[in-house]
This record gives sequence, structure tokens and C-alpha cells, in this order.
Amino acid sequence: MDLRLHIVTGPDEGQYFTVAHGSIRLIGRSHQFADICLHDLTVSRRHCEIESADETIKLTDVDSDTGTFVNGERVSQCQIRVGDVIKIGNTEMRVQAMDAETTPAPQAASLHDTAKVVSPPAPTTAPGAEMAERLAAELAQSVFGRFQVGAVLGIGLHGLVLRARDGHGGRDVALKVFHSDFPRDDAERQRFIEASRAGMAVRHPNLVTLHGAGRTAEYCWQSLDLVKGPSAADLIEQHRESSRPDWQVAYGMAVHVARALNAVAEAKMVHSQVTPRNIVISGAEGTARLNDLTQAQALADSALWNITLRQRLRRDLPYYAPERTFGGAAASEQSDLYSLGAVIYAVLTGQPPFVGQTPAQTIQRIRESTPTAAIRSRPEIPKAFDKIIIKLLAKQPAKRFASAQDLMHALADVGVARKPQEQ
Repeated sequence: MDLRLHIVTGPDEGQYFTVAHGSIRLIGRSHQFADICLHDLTVSRRHCEIESADETIKLTDVDSDTGTFVNGERVSQCQIRVGDVIKIGNTEMRVQAMDAETTPAPQAASLHDTAKVVSPPAPTTAPGAEMAERLAAELAQSVFGRFQVGAVLGIGLHGLVLRARDGHGGRDVALKVFHSDFPRDDAERQRFIEASRAGMAVRHPNLVTLHGAGRTAEYCWQSLDLVKGPSAADLIEQHRESSRPDWQVAYGMAVHVARALNAVAEAKMVHSQVTPRNIVISGAEGTARLNDLTQAQALADSALWNITLRQRLRRDLPYYAPERTFGGAAASEQSDLYSLGAVIYAVLTGQPPFVGQTPAQTIQRIRESTPTAAIRSRPEIPKAFDKIIIKLLAKQPAKRFASAQDLMHALADVGVARKPQEQ
């Protein structure tokens, strides 16, 4: 019997995949291994396989991380029938006969072609603003361990940030308090400890310093430099108010963050979250500083990190390097450099180099489209600076700068002291 799998929920909702009679199809999220490749990042690379033979349809879980479910029950291997609903990760698939009265999706949007597009997974229960507001009401203007807590500075996906006075050092800090559900087990706790220790060991004027980390009551926390000033996201927002920042602000940001990334590379680390929200401007001199050096590592693979994946990708996807839009691709120094280029481009022009109507469209443009040079809308930008941005946005990592140090040298050659018309 020829079958059709109709995706009814998940990132691939509306797609159809065929399982021909006598065939075995492996389902997963790796285009290297799977015959039916999904965009759902909660699906294992090799998740399950379905076999159609004679009058039977056999479904087998292939040692997946999150399990395979049929009509709500977890299975390791079972026979399924037309009409059953298979759930893997955040994706639900209805089994249909090929003569079902449905219209299949275009062939170009199936199997390995769709494997090349990584979209955020379907929404699950996230901490959200309601949780953070409750946490803020509980902690604001109170004593929290060694900290005298003041006002709430911000509410994010993973918790909130408060102004606090550290009783150990006597300094004012930004106190980041994570959701009480984190960590859920010893593995998550150990990753948090190791990543926080690594972050505290890296000090540089263009990095927001991580001073300490720990757990008080049911909350994990990190204390960081209290930086008073706008973020790159605030500067991008200025374009909507017809008050775009001077190009030299973007240039200075590029110089400073390149120095920060060089310090990160010297520590044998990568940042992986170079986004507008993580670049802040401090002091009257306008020093740019890169924040959250080890947050991705501290929360990696945790339930909290996975729960907020959809929101995080919706916000940060335009700043991802092309190679990071493939499932499982690790961040690198070159992907951090691409992200910096995308942020600088957005500060100059008011939007990232590639934005689509949907996540899949944004990913396609990141991978395939050529960026419009920033100098087209900002003719006062030195040509040398514009060329640096274009190089940072190269599709292939090897065509970008080899290192943050190389980027620093190139930026030094721009000669910001010269008048723009002299370039």
C-alpha cells in the first residue's frame, strides 16, 4: 500500500511525504541520514522509520531522544493503520492512503529539498513574561542571598535581570536570575557551573564581565557588570524614529566587538549569540561591549533552552550565519564574525541584511541572496568599511576574515579619523 504522511502540526505543517509500497523511510532532521527530513529541531537526527509492506505498516523508533508516539502512546515498534497520528518531537503526522482526497505539496518542497531549511519548532510552554513578572514581584526590592535587589532592568526569555548591590564586592551589578525550573537535573546543573566558570575567567574591556554565579533558594543566577547605555537593538530602533546613528558609531562598535571576539578566540571559546541585544554601549566614550559570553553554553540542551527555542530563533534568526541554519551546525569564530557583520549592517541601515516573511524565507535569503551594500543607503560610509561588512557577510566561512584579529587589522586601515568625503 502506498502511503502519504500529512504533517498536521509542527514547522512543516501542511507538507506531505510519500511512503511507497515495499519501501522503508527513515524520518529525522538530518538530511545526511533521513529520507524524510523535518525542520523540527526537537526531532532526533535519526528518529524513526516507517515500512509499508503487503497489508501492514510498521513503525519503529530508532533510539530517538524524545520518543515516538502513536495516538498519544509511546511505542518502540508497532503496526499502524491509515488514520493513525504519529508524533515525534513537536511534529504530528497523520497516516493517509494515497487515494486520500488531499492535495500534495509541490515536489520541490519535500524530502531532501526541505531538509535544507531549518525553521523554529512549534510553540511549547515557555516561561514567558507572566513567569518573569511573578519572579520580579517576588525578588524586586528585596534581599536575595548576598544581594540587595533593586529595580527590574529587563525581562527576557530565560528569566529577568535586576539591579542589585553585591554584598561581597560592594559593587552594583546586573543580577540575572533564571527561571526556577532550571536546572532540572545534575547534567544541566553541571553545564551551568562549568560554563559560568569559563566565562568568569575571560576578562576584556569590550566584554561585559561575569563576576559570579550560583544558586540561591530555587534560583540560579549570574552577576555581571552593570552597563548603563543603549544596546545595538536600541540603535537599530532609532531608524524607525528617523534618527539613525552616525556611521562612526557603527564603525566603533565593529572595532570594539572585534576586539572582544579576539579575546574570546584567545580563550579557545566562541560566543554563538552575537546579536543586537547582546551588544551594549557604555560610558560617555561610547565603548561597545559584548554580553552573555557563555549563556548559550550554560543553558545548552536544558529544558529551558529548548522551550524558548522558537522565540529565540524568531528574534535572532536574521543574524545567523548561513552554515548555522542547518540543523546541528556548531557555532565558530567565523559564524560569530558573520553575526557581527549582520548587526553592524542593521545599525547602519535599520534592518538585517536578509529578512523574509517567514523563517523559511529568511533562511533561504541568508543562504542564497546577495546583500545590498550598506553604502547604497548610507553613501557617507567609507568604501573600505563597506567592503569589510560585505566580506563579513560572505556565504562561505572561508571567504570571511580568517579571525577576529584579521578583522581588527582591516578595520584599523579604514582610518576613521579621515573625513568621509576623503575616502
